[in-house]
Amino acid sequence: MHGTAGRMARFAFGVWLALFATPAFALAQGPSSIKIDAEALPALMPSAPQETRFGALRYLGGLVLTSPDRRLGGISGMTLGPDGRDLVMVTDVGDWIAGTVRYEGERPVAIDNAVIGPLLDTKGRGLAPKEEADAESVTRLPDGDLIVGLERHHRILRYGSDLREARPATIFAEAPWMTRLPENRGLEALAPLPGGNGQVVALAERALDAEGDHSGWLLEADGRTAGTFHIRRRGGFDITDAAMTADGTLFLLERYYSKPIHLEAAIRRIAPGELRPGALIDGEVLFQADRSTMIDNMEAIAVHEGANGRPVITIMSDDNFSFLQQTVMLQFELAR
Repeated sequence: MHGTAGRMARFAFGVWLALFATPAFALAQGPSSIKIDAEALPALMPSAPQETRFGALRYLGGLVLTSPDRRLGGISGMTLGPDGRDLVMVTDVGDWIAGTVRYEGERPVAIDNAVIGPLLDTKGRGLAPKEEADAESVTRLPDGDLIVGLERHHRILRYGSDLREARPATIFAEAPWMTRLPENRGLEALAPLPGGNGQVVALAERALDAEGDHSGWLLEADGRTAGTFHIRRRGGFDITDAAMTADGTLFLLERYYSKPIHLEAAIRRIAPGELRPGALIDGEVLFQADRSTMIDNMEAIAVHEGANGRPVITIMSDDNFSFLQQTVMLQFELAR
């Protein structure tokens, strides 16, 4: 797919198609290998291929991911290990995908040893139908377990450290406030707070307070709600994911979309210590891009520490299982 105008037209039709298409659910099967092909994206902005600095970020490289297996797509959340290699993704039709990111120098070049399987419910069955299977976020707790946030039927499920073991989920949190979230703009982001007490930050895509700002929740290690805070909404952007560094810095991935084809993505940084019950938080916008760059429908973010000690931010797109969109993985270094 080449040319900004062509990509924008295909994206617009892909969004339209996603609104009216119903994903096909296969029968739940156990974990299996999946082939993931990776095409390099050496430039973030095709019209200025030499440009690597975008806001506070330096572009390291990117990939367009494809597969002969139709289950690759709909990526809505991901987490990376401390060295940026151990990758776990979840899809909005209830699958997980795990693999290893391969690098050449600082550039990501491939996803190796990929495995896919269904997220399981508390009885060990695959999540279905769509109302039960819409996974939007995944993060790893300090003890190694994974938690997955789902919308429509809003809840957070807890799994072991390795999804390939195919163990049934347990309920991490299913609180009364979740029932008041918008059906398709509900639980969208999870991130564990550092410090050893096991608290987790939960954010909705668009659950606005009376002033029009985003709502967020602090959850205890046992899933109980510890408090509510708010994040200033900027320019009509919605929250699509979040990731936390070891020092407590929160990185928000945000998206703005207006019909028929206007799409933007932004990354915002919230300083350590600001996530407190009752707080109204703003933060700093580090990066903002539109369709003149290689962004697509960016829905997942992860952060790890690079070789030089600076945060490396990875974002990935949800292609809505449309051949008119792409699964794009983009990686940046925080340059300041």
